[in-house]
Amino acid sequence: MSDPEPAGPAVGPRQAPPDRRLRLVPVTPGRAGALALRTGRLPSGQRTGLAFTSEAALRAALGPEQPWVWLSEPVLRELLRPLGVDQIRLDPLAAPVARPARPVPARTPGTGLTAA
Repeated sequence: MSDPEPAGPAVGPRQAPPDRRLRLVPVTPGRAGALALRTGRLPSGQRTGLAFTSEAALRAALGPEQPWVWLSEPVLRELLRPLGVDQIRLDPLAAPVARPARPVPARTPGTGLTAA
């Protein structure tokens, strides 16, 4: 006889979904064991939900240490609604991290010297 599944969300890894309709959803661990959904941003700046069809796709986009839980799309939508998020991206690719531009040193007019 095998042990029953633990109560509450299981944070990855797991090889196969318990139900083919479930998706891997990235989370961020919080205080007292609470989990928060990780969201992304579209180029427009709008927040979007994230979901993945495989652990490999999640790892490729978010890295090997990203925790996740199994959720169905309806449950994910219900959890995103209070956050004002109404879109979900399935298997999104990670966008390159924008590096902040280095400040250009100010030049003192007529001297050719840069201000410190």
